[in-house]
Amino acid sequence: MLMDKPEVRRIALEKRNALSEADRQAKSIKIAEQLESQEVFQNAKSVLFYYSVQSEVSTLDLLSQFVKKKSLFLPRLYDEKTFMTPRFSSFDELEPNRYGVPEPPIPSEFNESPKLDLIIVPGVAFDREGNRLGMGKGYYDRFLENYDGVPKMALAYSEQVLDSVPKEPYDIGIDFIVTENEVIRC
Repeated sequence: MLMDKPEVRRIALEKRNALSEADRQAKSIKIAEQLESQEVFQNAKSVLFYYSVQSEVSTLDLLSQFVKKKSLFLPRLYDEKTFMTPRFSSFDELEPNRYGVPEPPIPSEFNESPKLDLIIVPGVAFDREGNRLGMGKGYYDRFLENYDGVPKMALAYSEQVLDSVPKEPYDIGIDFIVTENEVIRC
């Protein structure tokens, strides 16, 4: 029986949330090491990250480590459907959005569509074909429409990689999934 998106999301979030804090930290360190070993990451000069919250794979050490080595960008909610991508330069400048997720301020000189070499996307569940299930608001699918050809990479615990994830015509797939155990090329 095929499950719908809300059911898959619920099950995947339960799996992710069931990991202990120590497991999430250990796995996040291994995932970061896997990411850093990837040529597509090594060659990327400008990278859109996400600011990890709750039980997501942590990006905070990666942001700290690469803020001076690469041009890093973070999402900033624009309205109910879209986000923009201001540059990240310091944790001190971040302010929480309506969901409590820290985001950078909008600088006076703001390029709405920065050239990105790599997009690192969050998600709740993934499959080996590159299908991704997020939190259900569609922010990333709408954003990724404008970045065809830019590699899209997910950071995920192995528990988040499922046999199959429901896909709608408007869902944008990803190219790589980096887990603590492997790098999956979709």
